[in-house]
Amino acid sequence: MVNLISSPFNPSSPQALNIANLFYVALIICAFIFIIVTGSIIYIIIRYRGRPGDGEPKQVLGERRIEIVWTVVPFDNPNIPFCSYCLYHA
Repeated sequence: MVNLISSPFNPSSPQALNIANLFYVALIICAFIFIIVTGSIIYIIIRYRGRPGDGEPKQVLGERRIEIVWTVVPFDNPNIPFCSYCLYHA
């Protein structure tokens, strides 16, 4: 019986095999990053959780540099691929 359905787990041509290999590499890299980020978040949540009797944390108002950074960075991230493309094809 001939397998008519191609997937990343069952490539049907040499080109599909190359794509599948690239898929596996990307999958491993993404899984590694996911594990690092998730582990860091869990560690930070456990390490810095509030305890009874701690009271309210110090409130910081008017830290202008931090406010500029967390406002500019999200707006600049979508421009990174565009700028890379422009620099590559210049």
